Amino acid sequence: MLEYESTTITVRGKEKTYDVASEVVEIEGLGPVKIVASKTKDTTRHYLSTDLGRSAAEILELIEHRWNIETVHEESNAKFGFKQYQLEGKQAIERYLQLVFLAWTLVTFAERANVAFWEERGGLSVRLDHAKQAYLVETLLEITGEVAPSLPRAERREQLHELVREFSWSSLANSFVAVVEV
Repeated sequence: MLEYESTTITVRGKEKTYDVASEVVEIEGLGPVKIVASKTKDTTRHYLSTDLGRSAAEILELIEHRWNIETVHEESNAKFGFKQYQLEGKQAIERYLQLVFLAWTLVTFAERANVAFWEERGGLSVRLDHAKQAYLVETLLEITGEVAPSLPRAERREQLHELVREFSWSSLANSFVAVVEV
């Protein structure tokens, strides 16, 4: 029978109290693992860890932080084009990822400090939508000023495609990489 002890950890800025217990067991083909049980007034959850040196409370805290990581990835994919980059070089990809997470960090810090980047108040996704719209408008203004309306439609279309590629997020990341390497 597991012996539970009460522990309080900070989860997404709020104090949460759990009853936790753990025991190291041997699993055939896997070796020793630590089973961690956590109880709240509503639920009991069980976790396995191969990090035998950590306490049950430490393992639970790491598990709780995992949701923050999942949220960052989901928002990065949806709002920062995390999966849409078209870079091939390892260094360019690494720098692009760093830029995405830097942008995420700056917006998140501003949100926590109640700094309004845009007039309309809203959550992170609303603010990111405003930033994307502003970038799109500026890009369209720049692109339309570059293409002569007197050109035949096919030539205008070709020039527009080239300019859109120039102003894409991946091109922006590539130009950042080029500037850094100079």
